[in-house]
Amino acid sequence: MQQIPDNYYDELAIIALQKHRNERTPVEVFYMSKYFRQFQCFQGYNDEIIRNCCSKMRYEVLHPNQLIYKRFDQIAEDQKKFYIILQGELGIYLSVGLLPENFKDVEFVEVSSIKMYQHFGHQLFCMAKEDIFEQYGLIIKAKKQTFVATLNYQYFHAYLYQQEQRKMNSEISRLYDFCLFKEIQYKELKVLFNYTKEILHQFLLTDKVCSQGDPAHCVFLILRGQYSLVRRTNEQEVQTLGIISEGEIIGEYEILNNIDSRPFSLICQSEKGEVLICDAQLFQNYVFQLIRENLEQTIEAKFNFHQMDKTSIKFELTKLNQHIHRRQSIEEVCKQNKFHYLMRPPPRKIHQSSSEYKGKPSYYQLFINIYNIASQQTQLANDERKRRITHYVRNTLKPMQQKLKQALNVSANKTDESISKNTKGFPLHNEMLIQALKRNNDSRFRKTFQKTQSLASISPSKKQSRPDVIDLGENLIIKKQYKSSDKLIYNNQ
Repeated sequence: MQQIPDNYYDELAIIALQKHRNERTPVEVFYMSKYFRQFQCFQGYNDEIIRNCCSKMRYEVLHPNQLIYKRFDQIAEDQKKFYIILQGELGIYLSVGLLPENFKDVEFVEVSSIKMYQHFGHQLFCMAKEDIFEQYGLIIKAKKQTFVATLNYQYFHAYLYQQEQRKMNSEISRLYDFCLFKEIQYKELKVLFNYTKEILHQFLLTDKVCSQGDPAHCVFLILRGQYSLVRRTNEQEVQTLGIISEGEIIGEYEILNNIDSRPFSLICQSEKGEVLICDAQLFQNYVFQLIRENLEQTIEAKFNFHQMDKTSIKFELTKLNQHIHRRQSIEEVCKQNKFHYLMRPPPRKIHQSSSEYKGKPSYYQLFINIYNIASQQTQLANDERKRRITHYVRNTLKPMQQKLKQALNVSANKTDESISKNTKGFPLHNEMLIQALKRNNDSRFRKTFQKTQSLASISPSKKQSRPDVIDLGENLIIKKQYKSSDKLIYNNQ
């Protein structure tokens, strides 16, 4: 077997990796953890998690052009693996346009590659199925003989899933700092992240991101820090073109215009900077197409919105035009009739509207004056009606109630006197009859008083049709109410 690392302990780690996971000793697992700590996929993990992963890893050799993952096929159980590149290179190929009905007619273009110390497969575990199998085609295959360490899905889910999920969401959310990606859906950015893992580079002060004359084969997405664009005019003179900061993209002009070399140098001006490097083919075949489609959709949506706004404006103009014609017709009618009260001066200062008749009050103003006059007259009429009702209740109804009450009291007293007078010498067995008659008379008194109170609330116009109410005298009430009782008492006597 070809020796991969030069370090002796790294050789021990590779030898231990080639063994079956049940045959590895704790010392060999320790060597493996020391070796795999330098890989990007294990940055931020503690020793225990790394040792658990190393104890479950397998060693595999991939041959040139060996297909590892096919985008539009279902993933088999044996393909659900987490790959760590030990030596060699994998190629990522993206379909040109949407997938046709016949998969054989699909044309694939290489957009990126996965090299030593990089990893692949965690995107498939962290994404939902609908995010992976949708519109585009993606295949991954070995470009040459490649040595990899693999971890099955169940072990990846047990040890690395949650951390990788957080890392992936964090990296995807950072893409929204760029203006070009602000309107793109999160789902599309997840698909972009699934196609390739952009390489994140960190730079220190005065570090060069790229130099003038380098091949223009990538796009730089500034995540952190400030960078100066410098161009050398000759051997001694250096011209600063500008300063770019986080959230900006540099290098897309050369790719879209087929410029082979960089016309500038990019130098870090911050103590610490971070740059995402996106491959030229990936940017041109997917990112640029995605941005263009999103821009077309945005333009179409705004166009439809303006069309709706235009329709609503036309409707409002039509309503205003109808209102103007209606007002002109009213003014013509008022002008022809020439009401004498239309020219009456306003009683108070009101809103002055524009009028085509100079020196005269506008018809709108005159209509307001008429409305104010009518409102004042209505208020006066209501006040007068209220005053009359109050006067009638105070001077007519209340005295009438008092008279009726006094008449009833007098009638009751006279009835008591008559009963006492007529019952002198009555037999003793007639006492109960006399008391019953007195209770009956008291009940009649109460009912008559309540009736007179209800009759007192009747309006004068209705009382004219009630002779028993208008000619309500004391003797008449007593005679009508107690005529039968007096007769009964007289007969008993």
